[in-house]
Parts: sequence; C-alpha cells; structure tokens
Amino acid sequence: MRSETDEHDVLRANPALDVLKSRECDGRIIRMKVYWIFLLGNLTVYVYISPPFFMRKYDNVKNETTDSGYIIDLIEELEKQITDFHAIVQVAPVEATYDELVECVANGTYDIVMADLAQTSNRTKLIDFSVPICDNTLRLVMRKTKTLKTILFAFVKPFHYAVWLLLTFVVYTFSAILIVIFERCDKKGKKGDVYSELPGSLIACSLYHTVGALLQRGSELQVKTFSGRFQTVIVWLMSVVFVTLFTANMVTYFTAQREDPWLQSIDDLKMCRKISCDRIGVIESSQHEEYFNNEVNEGALQNYHHLKHPQECFTKLLNEEIDVALADSSSAEWFTQRPQYCDLQVTGLPFGKTYFGAALPKEWQYKDHLDDTILQLRNKINEKLKVYFREKVCDRKDDNEFGSGLRKEQAGGLFITFVSLTVFNVLLFVLEKR
Repeated sequence: MRSETDEHDVLRANPALDVLKSRECDGRIIRMKVYWIFLLGNLTVYVYISPPFFMRKYDNVKNETTDSGYIIDLIEELEKQITDFHAIVQVAPVEATYDELVECVANGTYDIVMADLAQTSNRTKLIDFSVPICDNTLRLVMRKTKTLKTILFAFVKPFHYAVWLLLTFVVYTFSAILIVIFERCDKKGKKGDVYSELPGSLIACSLYHTVGALLQRGSELQVKTFSGRFQTVIVWLMSVVFVTLFTANMVTYFTAQREDPWLQSIDDLKMCRKISCDRIGVIESSQHEEYFNNEVNEGALQNYHHLKHPQECFTKLLNEEIDVALADSSSAEWFTQRPQYCDLQVTGLPFGKTYFGAALPKEWQYKDHLDDTILQLRNKINEKLKVYFREKVCDRKDDNEFGSGLRKEQAGGLFITFVSLTVFNVLLFVLEKR
C-alpha cells in the first residue's frame, strides 16, 4: 500500500483530485480514487471507427496512420487532467457491431470502450455507462429530392409544345386571318383601320391587332365590322384563360423543383406504409435496430435492409440500394456536409433521444472518478465536438445570390428571345430607312 506521502504527492500533481478532495470528507474514498492511477497506469481504451468520433487516415507517402476525432480529443484531455494516466488506444474490428462491443466489455475482453455507443435499457443490464460524453438523437437520412434539369428555355415549360402551336396558329394566326376576311368582305364597303389594299400589309396589320387583343392591351387599329369586333373579343377572352393557366402552371413547374422531401417524420415509416421495408436501412445490433423494432415496427417482424456499419447508411443511400436510413444525429450532420455526400440530406424532426457514454464493466471501481473528470471537462469537450460540425460544405451558397428562386439559367431563353426579336426589329428599321 502506498504511503500517505505518496498520496499527497499525487494529489498535488493532479488538480482534478484536489477538487475531489475538497468535496469529499471521507479520506478512505479519496485514497481509493487516488490508487486507481497507480493500479491502472496504462488503461486500454477501445475505440470504433465512426466519423466524427474516431477516424483513421493512412498516409501512403509516410507509411503511417493518423488518428483523429472527438474521442481522441477526449482521451487527450483526460490524460492532461490526470497526470499519471495514459490510455493505450486500440481500434475495435470494423466488422464488429455495437452490441458486440458491449459484450466484449461485459466479458472482460475490453477494459473500456469509448465510441458513439448509446445507453439503452438492454445494454445497462450488461455494463455500466459513464456520464454522457455526447448527447444524441436519431435522424432520418435520405437522398435529396431530385430537381428537374435546368434548361435554357425553362419559361416555356409550363405549356406543352402542342399547346404553344395551337395558341400561335389556331387562336392567334387564324383569328388574324378571319378579321382580315371580315373587314375585307364588309358589304357596306367600310374600310377598317386594319384594312389595306395590299394583302401583305393587310395581314400584318391584322396580326398586330390580334396580338394586342391577345395581350389584353388593345391597339390603335380599330376594326369596324361586328364580326371583326366579336372575333377580337373572343381572342381577348381566350387570352384571359391562357394567361391564368400559364401563371398557374409556371408556379407549379418551378415549385416542383424545390418541393419538400417526400419523407417528413419517423411516423411515415411505421409498418412500412410509405416505403417498402427492404428499402429502409437499419444498422444491425444497434440502438437503431432496437428503436426501429420497438417503436416503428411495433414488435412486428419486418424484413428491413440490414447495415453492417454506420457508414453504410450513407454509401448505400448514394448507391440507391436503400431509400432512407436511420442514423445518429452527429454522424448524419457530419456525413451530409462532406463533399462526396452532398446529395444526401437529413429530414424530419429528431427522435429517439439518448446519449453516448463510455462503456464500463459493471461496478467498475474507478467509474466515479472518471465521471467527475468528464464533468469537469464538459465545457471544453463540448467545444472540441463543435469543431467537427463548423464546416458546412454542402450548405454553402453564392454570396452574390439574393434568393433561391428562378435562376438565370432557367430564364436565359426568355432574354435570348427578347434580344433576338429586338435585333430583328432594329434590322427592319434600318432597312426601312434605306
């Protein structure tokens, strides 16, 4: 057994234990918490590859691996806080499930596990958990709603090309020819403003008059016959209907490109009503599976798509092997902001609130001290976690954009049409002046 002098030396070297000493009056309890440093010395901590909690990158040039992530940051802070403590980090097999990590701690194969391991009622029967190292909820992840391909003449898309042809030739051109006939064949011999002895000029004036009626603006040219005026009214009435339909269809067309996700909440997945069960990705032997079976399937056996590893939630969504996956909120937020996963999105409200904690053996004698140290570091480790979510690659927008409405690419054909017609009009003016 260590002497009182040794204990005091350790206490002086450990600010964390000084705090504990001031709060505890039982010297025996203080000694127990001091001794675990001597007894443990090097503690093997098993981690699990699951960004952003633990990531391992291999450098081909230097032929070495680099570990990073929130769990590594947490372990480093613990080592700083407890002077004589050093963690030996071991990586659990990537094919291991979360429940298998729990079993390894329960049977003594692993000392402790620090990972995105959620506390559930079933797991607490086998092991203990530290105080929370990260709050967690479950989220739904899916592919982003596909938008229609941007085309240059998007402004004409609200009408089918056949409708445009009917509008141009049946309503507009045909009415112009009818007005010419009505005015030219007037039995009373009255000549209207759109009448001319030259057939070309007559048709041009009539077309001009019909355009004015079609646009509900009228023109300075006036027809004199009843039939001509009645046909003008018909064109005007048709224009009212066409403008209304065009506006409504244009709104519908462009709204469809920015429609909300078809999946809005976890309730949409219940009993696989909205989507086939085999298109729902659930990580097997995990809290996701436990929640899905109990809350979504309500105990019924459903053949959902089994995922082996958390990252498969995102890779299989991109490969269109599944349509939606259950993921932890932290993983979902991190992955959907990586450049290669920008086609994915988090949808709906959070559900299944829980927290991640270090997995510890039952009645582990050093649990209280670990919990107290984590609580002291709470603010610092929370700041460490935020670092991994600051970069929003997929949410970046052009600072020069004023909104997300009709883009210049979609309206480009409209401006090309305007410029083309204006140039044609200028050429006619030049030719006329020669």
